[in-house]
Amino acid sequence: MPDKTILADQQELITLIDELTPDARTTALKRAEEKGLLPSNKPEAAKAHEKREQYAAAAEIWLRLDNKPKAAACAEACEEGEQYADAAKIWIQLGSKPRAALCAAAYEDRGLHISAAKIWLQLDNKPRAAACAEACEEGEWYADAAKIWLQLDNKPRAAEAYEKSGWYNAAAKIWLQLDNKERAVSCAETYEKRERYADAAGIWLQLDNKPRAALCAEACENKGQYADAVTIWLLSGNKPRAALCAEAYEKKEWYFAAARIWLESDNKERAVSCAEACEKKEQYADAARIWTKLDNKPKAVSCAEASEKKGQYDAAAEIYRMLGNAQKAAALTKLAALLRD
Repeated sequence: MPDKTILADQQELITLIDELTPDARTTALKRAEEKGLLPSNKPEAAKAHEKREQYAAAAEIWLRLDNKPKAAACAEACEEGEQYADAAKIWIQLGSKPRAALCAAAYEDRGLHISAAKIWLQLDNKPRAAACAEACEEGEWYADAAKIWLQLDNKPRAAEAYEKSGWYNAAAKIWLQLDNKERAVSCAETYEKRERYADAAGIWLQLDNKPRAALCAEACENKGQYADAVTIWLLSGNKPRAALCAEAYEKKEWYFAAARIWLESDNKERAVSCAEACEKKEQYADAARIWTKLDNKPKAVSCAEASEKKGQYDAAAEIYRMLGNAQKAAALTKLAALLRD
């Protein structure tokens, strides 16, 4: 059966075409069908796909026409092109599991174990899918192995594979689902050792360990990573410490970065102050971004006009794009390019 999303899109297209004049509708329907945008039960459409070597699409039509020999021929053509996933899908629809299994084996022979596993799982052959996961681990493709273990509902093996791949946040999430807090703690500590404090803090917060998350936030501050520190402070519910990070940005005159923090902290007055500071420094694009986030369109327009007067045409174009005036933005971009030449 065709994908429901595709069917919905096709129905929307049909509705739009129906609103056209008769002549235009005929032309549009013909083009849409030729491009495979509409469902078709015509043999001619299947043959057209075959000529373009779009065998999977052709097979779908032959299957709707209940022409199994033609669909099987398309599956074989997919195999010849080493499109084993398409071939396997057709064989499964035709009820030929042994032929689908051969496609999975072909992927295995080429070392494409995750592609093979997808077919084995469709065939409900869990032992062969597990063998693919183990083969991925042997080849040190641990993230791929983890994905297969998850589909096999083997969460411990998936978490271990994610750890080996260095995806400790993904591993910690699974360990927490399994109520294995010790392993989740180990993941957080590993991130700390690697100085990935924001990632570590994310795990500490899931463990409801705010003091350790706070230490990570402080470590971020010491490294000048105020944006990461702010994220941790806000998730921890510590708005005063987030405000200190914003003030640190202001001291460095990084007003746009500071404004983002003030907006996250719901402090609009300080964000306004940052926008005004950007204007004084003639950083009109940054000022406009802040005004836009503050939903103050007139102020953003004023920044666009000021940047034009200063000859900052690229900045002005960027602002007009933000404001949805594509025509004005295009004209200013062209002007800026001419002046550079």
